Amino acid sequence: MAPSRVRWWVLAVGLLAQTFTSMLQFGLPFLHPQLFSLAGSSAEIAALLIAAPSVGLVASLFAWGWVADRHGERPAMVLGLGSGALALGSLALLLGARQYTPVPVVWWGLFLSSALLASVNSASGRLILSWFPLHERGLAMGIRQTSQPLGIAFAAALFPLAAQGSGFHAPLGMVALGCAGAALLVVSTVPALAAASVSAHFTEAGRGPLRSPYARSPIWRMHGASALLTVAQFLLSVFGFVYLVSAQHWDPVAAGLFFTATGLAGAVMRVLMGWCSDRLGSRLHPLRWIAIALLLLLGMLSALAHAPAAAAPEPTSLVLERALLAALFMATVLSSSNNGLSYTLVAEYAGQRWAGRALGAQNTAQNAVAAVVPPLGALFLGAAGFGGLFLLGAVAAGTAALALPPSSRPSR
Repeated sequence: MAPSRVRWWVLAVGLLAQTFTSMLQFGLPFLHPQLFSLAGSSAEIAALLIAAPSVGLVASLFAWGWVADRHGERPAMVLGLGSGALALGSLALLLGARQYTPVPVVWWGLFLSSALLASVNSASGRLILSWFPLHERGLAMGIRQTSQPLGIAFAAALFPLAAQGSGFHAPLGMVALGCAGAALLVVSTVPALAAASVSAHFTEAGRGPLRSPYARSPIWRMHGASALLTVAQFLLSVFGFVYLVSAQHWDPVAAGLFFTATGLAGAVMRVLMGWCSDRLGSRLHPLRWIAIALLLLLGMLSALAHAPAAAAPEPTSLVLERALLAALFMATVLSSSNNGLSYTLVAEYAGQRWAGRALGAQNTAQNAVAAVVPPLGALFLGAAGFGGLFLLGAVAAGTAALALPPSSRPSR
């Protein structure tokens, strides 16, 4: 394979592996009927089962980053994918062989499987920085970051069908086989490719200092700004659907299609933002544009939610309703488009010696915020309504724009 094509193959393998792991980590809501039955018709216990992969992901991300920094991306991915596939496959076999499996066993099985598969989250991002030169890195990371919406889309399409035909264990077995196949691809293709001078690309942004990059402020500011943008993202993705159904009286199916469209557009936007950052020679400029645009759009949504369109005369009401839907669509798409930029910047600030741990910390912070936003947002919604909720997202986005570092040049 020509050297210019090698790095794109490495990216494809990493994207495939990350997509399969995302199906487990973010796809369990599409198995809610089966989980509800397994939990004895307890919505609370079903929610705990759905949360198990996220808890496993957060618990192990930094450790996997350390493994990738110490031993390389390939060993981390092979070990995590192989052991995770074995754990998830064992859980699927257990569920398929028994009529009843205790809920704690299922929870710990999902937790352990996700914790092992989390190696891909830290190592595949570092793999891209090892292979891609500076002028292609934003595009490559943007493509890699489409794995989450792709994993969710595949889970939405395949999990209900597989579970309906064969039971809850079938989708888990499907993901286990996919992860095992991805591990074999890494073993059989990435090692030979890695014999090239892969780490040479890191020299464009420096291998990073011997001391921790956390001794300086830029990487801390990136973590903080990314967490604030995650607040805006999950307020929209979690409560936007509720807003359309309860406040705008949309049919749930139509509201679901609306957010399916925003998800697909968000995946495309991640790639476009990465390409744009490569052309501009800056990750921070488009990242700050996104934060400012979210501030304006969420502020507009807050104002429109405080002054319902139905209260206005009919022509004005129609204009306001369309403006609200356009703002909601654009804000939801933009809120998910920053991930590739922020991940690339964090890794470039960290340098080769710390990239795995820095990406693990970035993932941990964002997933922790994502876990906290729904319950706290629900409390805020009860106290301040949708207008107050959207205003909270606007404040988070505006604060993120201020928190971003002043320069996109990594510290040497």
